[in-house]
Amino acid sequence: MRIKFTTLLLFFSLCVLIQLNAQTTSLIAYDTSGKLSYTKDSKGNQLPDFSHVGYKNSEVAIPTVAVVKTVYPVDGDNWANIQNAINQVAAMPAGTDGFRGAILFKKGLYKVSDTIQIKTSGIVLRGEGTDTINGTRFLATTLSQYTLFNFQGKTGIAPTGTKRATLDPYIPYGSNKLNVTSASSTFKLGDSVLVERIPDSNWINLLTMAQWGWTPTAYNVYFQRKITAISGNSFTVDAPFVDIIDTNYAVGSVMKYKSPSLQNCGIENMALLSAYTSDTAENHGWFAVEIDNAI
Repeated sequence: MRIKFTTLLLFFSLCVLIQLNAQTTSLIAYDTSGKLSYTKDSKGNQLPDFSHVGYKNSEVAIPTVAVVKTVYPVDGDNWANIQNAINQVAAMPAGTDGFRGAILFKKGLYKVSDTIQIKTSGIVLRGEGTDTINGTRFLATTLSQYTLFNFQGKTGIAPTGTKRATLDPYIPYGSNKLNVTSASSTFKLGDSVLVERIPDSNWINLLTMAQWGWTPTAYNVYFQRKITAISGNSFTVDAPFVDIIDTNYAVGSVMKYKSPSLQNCGIENMALLSAYTSDTAENHGWFAVEIDNAI
């Protein structure tokens, strides 16, 4: 019986190895430096390269922000104590690095009855350890579904300056380059730009969706990007486009914009817990950290 089991295990291992080796594609591969390279199709479409994701496109290290306020746990509900500390730091001016400062929460148990709101950029919440017994512990105590820490930026994007039309008849999927009318005189390196894809009725007809009430204006697509290189009418942005802009079916344009989104915020080195009545209970703290409208 032992021999049979060993043979079966070996057979299973070989099957898994064969299956793993079979997971290959011609669309992506390692180059000579060990980095991923992407193969384009005849129209230039490729898998999007999102290797830049992370704090500031992973181009700089995550900073250690200086402490500007220290908070200690209090008996009973800590919600007001925590929220007041955040509000005080929110009233401070941001430095040249975009940070107002870090709030250090000393070790201990912080019982929290409601959502803690962070609505101002440049604030970092820092604990003194993730240990659930001796570290900085935040406990959602109310038996209902609510968020413990909510980082909430404002909604709405304000376009600024002149809208410029894209010159490319076809902007491929996965591309981060495009040509724009009067690009060098309108935009500069580092500008935040809004790239629009506005479909027309040809696109609706191609999908045969007019019968279901689809209208072009309901499917406008917008990409928020930053210009990383510019030359003449051509520029490169910091992230790929994940939709095709084909002039047979859509119109493309670019404009600068300002965003009220939250940025330069963080939460680190703490344990986030919730009270609950049973393993199957649904009424308890729901999200530990929620981030909306943030860069």
